[in-house]
Amino acid sequence: MPKREIDLQDPEQLAALLNATLPDEDNQAGDLLEQLDTLVASDNPVFAHVGRAPDGVSTSDDQPDEALDDSAGVGPDDEGLDDEGLDDNAGVGPDDDEPTAKPTGLGSTSSPIRAGKQLWTDIDRRKARTKYTLYELEATHTRREPIESGFTGHCQSVRVSLPMTPVASDSYIGTFIGKVEASDHLLFSVEAVREFYERTFGKAPKLERVDLITGARFLGRRFSPVSVYLGYSQAEHSDLPCFYILEGGSASGQPKALYAAKDMSAAIHQKAGFSFTPLTCSNNWYQGGLEMRADMREPVRVFLTAAQERDGSFDYLDLSVRYAVSTKRRVIAPFELQVEAAMRVLAISEQIGCELGQGRGGGLQPVLGPVAEALMPWNIKPRGSASPAERERYCGCPKASSTAVDSTPPTGGGATPSSDPAGKPSSAAPASPAAPGKARASAKTQAASSKPPARKTKRKP
Repeated sequence: MPKREIDLQDPEQLAALLNATLPDEDNQAGDLLEQLDTLVASDNPVFAHVGRAPDGVSTSDDQPDEALDDSAGVGPDDEGLDDEGLDDNAGVGPDDDEPTAKPTGLGSTSSPIRAGKQLWTDIDRRKARTKYTLYELEATHTRREPIESGFTGHCQSVRVSLPMTPVASDSYIGTFIGKVEASDHLLFSVEAVREFYERTFGKAPKLERVDLITGARFLGRRFSPVSVYLGYSQAEHSDLPCFYILEGGSASGQPKALYAAKDMSAAIHQKAGFSFTPLTCSNNWYQGGLEMRADMREPVRVFLTAAQERDGSFDYLDLSVRYAVSTKRRVIAPFELQVEAAMRVLAISEQIGCELGQGRGGGLQPVLGPVAEALMPWNIKPRGSASPAERERYCGCPKASSTAVDSTPPTGGGATPSSDPAGKPSSAAPASPAAPGKARASAKTQAASSKPPARKTKRKP
C-alpha cells in the first residue's frame, strides 16, 4: 500500500493527527474546518507550505463584520485599522508594534466577570488589550531518555484577577487574546483557592486576592500546558504574593491537575496526575517550581523535571517555561500550537519506536514523523535509539516487564495533584513541599536564546 501524502489542510488528516497524539479529546474533521486559516496565516516555518484554505472553506477575509463570539478578530495580519474600524481582522495584527498600556503585573481587585450568554465581540476584545498584562512564553523541552531531543515552543498567557466567590461555570473574563473561562480551570475564585490551600496544608491562608496567569480560549481553542495562581494576603496592588499554585493542563486545553507550594520559596514535588501525551504517564513525578523576578512582581519561569519514580529515578524530561511581558498586540492561534505539539509527539514517538493509536484516517506516524523532524525547528533533533525494554518503560506508563514505579506519596513532598473542580477533600495528608529545586528570585528576566520568527506578510487575494 503506497504511503499517504501529508496534507495539513485535510481535516480528516488533522483529526487523525490530533486524536493519535493529544489525549482526552475526540476531534471531528467537521469541527476543524474553521481552524484551517490559522495554519495558513501562521508564521511558524512548520506551516510554511500551507498556502490556502481548501475549496468550500471560508477565509478570515470572508467573515462578516458582525462576527461576535471569541472567534472574532481572526485575521493575523492587521493592516493598520484603528479601534473604530469594524473589520473583524482589526487588532490582531502580529506585525503591529503598537504598545499596550504599561503593564504593572500587580493585577486588580477583581477582573470583570461576564456571563456565558454575554457575547465577547471583536470590539470588546480590542478595547481590552490595554487592561491586562500579556506574556510571551518560551517553553523549552529537553528529553534525555530513551532518546535525545529538544525544542522551544512559543505561546501566550494573560494575567487576570479572580472573583472573590465562585461564579457560574460558563462565566468568563474577556481579554485581548481570548476568553479566560471558569470551566477551563480547576479553581476560579479566591474562596476556592483558599479552600484548596487549607485542604492541602491544613491551615487556611489569609487571602484577599488571587491573580491567574493563563492561556485564553480563542477561536474556540485553548493551549495552556501550565497556568500560575499567585495568592496575596492583601488586595492592595503594593502587596507581594505569599504562595503559588501551578495548574497543569492538556494540550487540548483541559485543566487536569494542581500543584501547590506552601509559600513563594517552596518547590513542588508531586505526581503528575495526568498524561500530557501518550509518551507520559499520570504516575510520573514532577519536581520543580516557580522563579520570580527579584521584586516578586512578575514570573521569570516555571521549571520542572519529569521522572518515573518519586526519588527522581528514570528522569527523562526537563521543562523550562520563560515569561516575558509583552508590549505587542498579537494573537497566536491555539490551534496551530496544538498541531505543532502533535507533530512533535509523532516525530519523537517515531524515533523511540512507540506505536501510537492512529484514530480515524490512520497511518500518519511513519510518514509524518520523519516529515516533522525534517521541517520543524529543533534545538536537538530527535536522535538515538531505544531498546525494547526502554520502549516498554517510556512509551507511556511502564509495562509489567519494566521495573515497577513507586506510587507512595513522598514524605514532605507537597500536595497531591487534584483534578476535582468541585474542590472535594484530598486523601493525601498535608505536607510541606520538598526543598530541592526551590523557587528563587532572579535579578531580572533573562532573554531566551531563541526568538520567535517574524510574522509573514498577508497574502493578497
